[in-house]
Parts: sequence; structure tokens; C-alpha cells
Amino acid sequence: MYQEWKEERILIWGKTYPELSSKYNETVCTGGTLENGNFIRIYPIPFRYLEDETFSKYQWIRAKIKKSAEDPRPESYKIDPYSITVEEKIPPDKFEWFERKRHALVNDSFLFDSAESLLAENRRSLKSLGFVKPFKVHDVYLEKRPEADYQAFLKKFKANKEKSKQMELGLFGDLSVVEIKKLQFLSQRFKVKWSCNRPDCQGHDMSILDWEVYELQRKIGDYDSLERVRSRLTSPEYNVGFFLGNFRLHPTAFSIGGLWYPKKNHIAPNLKLF
Repeated sequence: MYQEWKEERILIWGKTYPELSSKYNETVCTGGTLENGNFIRIYPIPFRYLEDETFSKYQWIRAKIKKSAEDPRPESYKIDPYSITVEEKIPPDKFEWFERKRHALVNDSFLFDSAESLLAENRRSLKSLGFVKPFKVHDVYLEKRPEADYQAFLKKFKANKEKSKQMELGLFGDLSVVEIKKLQFLSQRFKVKWSCNRPDCQGHDMSILDWEVYELQRKIGDYDSLERVRSRLTSPEYNVGFFLGNFRLHPTAFSIGGLWYPKKNHIAPNLKLF
């Protein structure tokens, strides 16, 4: 664990849809893999306010990070947003994303044969991130969020706008912004019903938090985005995997922070996942 800032190179594999925050205005929880293969969680990060230093999934960044003092989860780190340098992207390939795989999924301690195994490890060591390949994806569906979520969203947005005027928009520590950006409230949340390849698996019903999915929803609508996501996660053509992460206040509750869906290719280079 780092007590001081240390520069690291990180391959990003997941970004959650932005959430309003009373403390930081707006934050994105970001998941990635260090060069040594360890998974990390970077939070909070004011992604939409980074200007030229925004980054995409499966892109390398270099930045100063340190272990979060407020978050006991061993994979949780803070980031210095001014230190971010964006580097090369790893594009998809026809060999089941071989290049992405050999950088993102190389540490066996973060690769699990089931969600149950990850939960057992969480109870033993507090591990809060892991990659799991589902045995079967039963369904992908949209769940309407409660009205209370929308009212809380409006309240936070209004409060942040007022606070920004009083504090001269210095809402991210040392990072200042010119104005508060609009953020669309998404009333529907993607969820996945799936099961693991073990006899005691009772099935899972998890939310997808991956920004990629909600950006697709924003662009093409609920129905078309649902059909596209469902086709990728349920079709036998894709080799599906989930990057799972838990919640700080609810450590036994995991959700899907990143999706893995290369097309299957039986002549792909062999790289052991488990």
C-alpha cells in the first residue's frame, strides 16, 4: 500500500456512469490493472472535467496515485488528476482481445471461477475486485429506478450549482472547473441474471454500472440499447466475462463495473485465464 503519491501506469478496463456527489460535485469510479497485474479502483475522479486528459477503456494512463485513507478496501486508491498522462490504446483484435487480455488479466489472484469464490475471498482478505466468466447469462433487462433517486439527483445538482458559485468552482480539491456540466439522469438501470459453473450457485442478479452501456442507452434509447447489450451477453458467439466490484458500505454486494465480450475464436493464441 502506498502512503505517499507514487506514479503508476494503469490499463483502464472500466468506468462507471458519473454520479453526483455532495463533496466532489461529480465523480466516476474507474477500474484498471497496474503493470504488475493487480486490479485497482480509482475514486473519486472528475472524469468529465479532465479536458485533454480524458481516457477510454483499454487505454493506458500514467498518473500519481496513493492508497485511499477513507476506503478500507485494499484495491481503492486516490488519484492526482493533474498528474494524468494519456498513453496508447489497445484496440480489439480477432483473437479474443488477446493483447488486452495479456495486460489486463494476468494476475491469477484476481481471476475467479465463480462469484461465490470471490465473495469467499472478500470475507477472508477484503478483496473487492475480481474477474469472473459466467457459466450462463439468463437475461439482461432494464429496471426502473425509484422516484426517490431522481429527487435526490435534482437536490444534489441544485446544491452543487449553488456551492460552485460560492466556492468559485473549486470542487475537486486542486482542480477547478469553469462551470457545472449538465448530467442526464438515467431512469432505467441495466441488470443481468446469470449463474456460475458450480452446483451450489443460486444465481445472481447484478446491476451493470459500466458507462459504456449507459452512453449507448443515451444515444440510441432504452429498447435498442437493451437489445444490443443482451445480444452480446447471451449470444454463444461471445466469450463473456464480468469485472466485479463491491460497495464500500455493503462489502458483500457486488455489481458489474466492466464488461468483457470478445468474439470467440478457436485459433486465438492460448492465454490461461484461470
